[in-house]
Amino acid sequence: MDDADAPSGQGRLGPVIAAADAGSNSVHLLVARLAAGAPGRDLHVLADESDFLGLGAAADRGWLGAELRGRLLGSLAGHVERARSFGAEPVVLVGTEPLRRAADAARVVVEVERTCSVPFFV
Repeated sequence: MDDADAPSGQGRLGPVIAAADAGSNSVHLLVARLAAGAPGRDLHVLADESDFLGLGAAADRGWLGAELRGRLLGSLAGHVERARSFGAEPVVLVGTEPLRRAADAARVVVEVERTCSVPFFV
């Protein structure tokens, strides 16, 4: 049975979307399928994962540095790969307050966008 023939109440399968958030303590990935046509656009979580990097403590000193930038890049690249393994489109990457404070944030954005082929919003 294809999703067009799904029993009433199950609805059609919607798109898979993903977002990764680089915050003070962790880089969090959420991948979910939207239920097409469902009230409130219900989400069905496919992946919910975090890497703990501690960006906030690094930003407190004013910059991330090469080692932490590399760890952040690896984390985000891994999350993008994981999201794409589910067929996610779009994949959204966001950096929060620690990246706004870090002097080397512009460099991070360039490295992430070049490696992941996804815009990185800070």
